[in-house]
Order: sequence, then structure tokens, then C-alpha cells
Amino acid sequence: MTLVSRFGKWSTWAISVLAMLVTLLTVSNAFNPGSAFANTPGAVDSTFKSNISSGLSNSAYGVAILSDGKVLAHGVSDQLKRYSETGVADTTFNSAAAIGSVLSSPRGLVIDSLGRIVVGDNGGGLLNRFSSSGAVDSAFNSASLSALGTGTASAVAIHNNDSVLVGGNFVGGLKKVTSAGAAETAFNNNAATSVGATVNSIAVQADGKIVLAGTFTGFVKRINADGTADTAFNTAIGSQFSSSASAVAIAPDGSIVVGGGFTGRLKKLNSDGSAGAAFATTPSATVNAVAVQADGKVLAGGGFTGRLLRFNADGSTDSTFVL
Repeated sequence: MTLVSRFGKWSTWAISVLAMLVTLLTVSNAFNPGSAFANTPGAVDSTFKSNISSGLSNSAYGVAILSDGKVLAHGVSDQLKRYSETGVADTTFNSAAAIGSVLSSPRGLVIDSLGRIVVGDNGGGLLNRFSSSGAVDSAFNSASLSALGTGTASAVAIHNNDSVLVGGNFVGGLKKVTSAGAAETAFNNNAATSVGATVNSIAVQADGKIVLAGTFTGFVKRINADGTADTAFNTAIGSQFSSSASAVAIAPDGSIVVGGGFTGRLKKLNSDGSAGAAFATTPSATVNAVAVQADGKVLAGGGFTGRLLRFNADGSTDSTFVL
């Protein structure tokens, strides 16, 4: 989700797309079980690549895989589009999503429990929502615009009761709205104090706590479900990160994987914020995205040679993953 050519038109921002697609297409064999492609970790799906290259006209900035294997993606020129599991454009959905769309420069894409699609944006409102069939949710969009205003969104995530978290470069750095788009005022006030600066990535734990990567003091933080600081966790992190963190993901065992431009570029934290197992290979350039598979293996994408690395759960390099 080399694989940089999988979609034919990728920027470094789209590494998150590469990581997720590799996880779901190649490793979990979700789309083509039993095929030669599915049984070769790191192999390029030439059929998908060919189809998607003709349907995606520019860089993609976000992706989500639906339960039926279809792929959602948004980008510079393509706004929000859906593709089949083999990469063929879903013209019915794509036409619906284009009608009345207010997306300007979308960033971040998540699906809630009802199948609704939430997209972060850099030009219009911070959040925009679509139905599972692609129809614009005007009521939610109007409410969230009133609640949040405008700004630069970098990340979105679903929280409790289908509420939505959005992080980015705006006052407070992190805000939350209800499933109807109304401001979660108490949470937002707490987060303005506990975060207070740009958030680049959001990961929600099973217990509702929220792990953030960004440019704020410490560069990685955890906050409680109500937006207040998780003081013990943040104290344990201390000075482990020397500069901005770009991406964060939660592993099945509760550990936390962080990527960025800091020394080492890829680190694992234990669930209490203390330093976890070191990775065997240090990426040669900034890590822009991370993903953790169900088996605990870690994918890291960035500007380094090969663009994508995979590690075993213990931090050792996965020698079976060959691009």
C-alpha cells in the first residue's frame, strides 16, 4: 500500500496507500487467495496496477479498503473514487461522489461503523462525509464546518459512537465532532491544552485512548478518551523522539509503532510509553507511513530506497518480503 509503481502515479504522501494495499493485497491474500501474486509477499499485482493506472489521474493521498474488497482512494485531481478489488473504476459511485462535492485538497480517509466515508480536507471544511454509495452528506458537512471552521487537515480517525477525530495544522491541533457533526466542546477544550500544535497522525486504541504523532512538544503523545493528557505515558516517552513524527499505528499486542524524521526514523514503544524492541534496519530517509498487520509485522513507507520495508514483530527484517 518496485510497489511505488503499483498505481503508476504516486507521490511520497501516498506511501500510506502503498502500505495498506501491500498489507491487504499481498500479505493477507484478501483479494486473490491462492494466486501466485497472493503467495509472494511484496509482489506487484500487474492486473490491479494496469487497471488502476488508467483510472487514477494523479497522486493519491488516502485509501481505505472496504469489507467487500473494494478500494476507496482520494487525491489531487480524483477527489473521492471507488475501485473494484481488481482496480476497475466504479463509475456509479464515482459519479455520485462528484455531485455536489466540496472537497478541495483531501487528506485522510476513514470508514465508520455504518459504512459512511469521512474525508479530511485542506481547502474547504476540515471534514466531509459521504454515504456508502457516494452521496454527499450535506447535513454533516454543514454542521462540522460550523463546529470546526477551516484549516489544514492531516489525519482523521473514528472514535467512540462514530464520532470523528481530525488532526492537522489549526488552533488546538486536534478536534472532535459527534456523528452528526456537532462540536465535542469538552473534548476540544481538553485537547487544546494537552496537544496544542500540529497533529500529523492519529491512532485510536481499543480502550478509547488516542495516540498522536506531530510537531508538538515530545512529538508523540497519548491522550485519554476525554482529551486530557495521559501523563504517565507521556512522561515515559521522555526525550525518545528528537524531531517531528509523521505516522503512528497500534500493534495487536498494544505496542505502538512510530515513523518520522527523528533519529532512527522508526521506533516501537511499549504500551506504557517506554522504549520497545529496536528495528534491525534503520530507514535511510524519513518514514512517512506505518502499518501493522494482524500478525504483528510492521510495514514502513517513505522516501528511502525501495520505498517500503517490512519487519517481523520482534523488529528483525522480514527477508521474505522482496519488492
